Amino acid sequence: MTSAVLGFLVLAAAAQTQAPAAGATVTGVVLETGSNTPISGALVTLSPAAPRQAAPPFRPPDVRQASTDEQGAYRFDSVPPGRYLVSAQHTAYARPSAGTVRPAFVDIDASGAKPVVASLMLERGAVIAGRVLD
Repeated sequence: MTSAVLGFLVLAAAAQTQAPAAGATVTGVVLETGSNTPISGALVTLSPAAPRQAAPPFRPPDVRQASTDEQGAYRFDSVPPGRYLVSAQHTAYARPSAGTVRPAFVDIDASGAKPVVASLMLERGAVIAGRVLD
């Protein structure tokens, strides 16, 4: 019985002293070009800038997505070292393929100690709505 209690205490102590997850935090805001108004509900994508060499078990690249909050802010935690592309899109704004939206590149060093900030700008797009009558 004493050895079972001792084993439980050792496991509990090990769980409390685990190191925090490795990697850096990438944060930023998405703003409207010209007015600098925060854009809520934008989809922000963080993806490796250079595709990883495929090696068994052939995993897809580590692509993460997050939505911006009411202040246009987003956050990615525990991002491993490497170079990443950060981009944003929203239905009411120009698509990244339109050439007016520029993604950001971020570099995470091996220590991952410094938070990385990447703010993005989106340009308001035009929307055509209506009904076609014959």
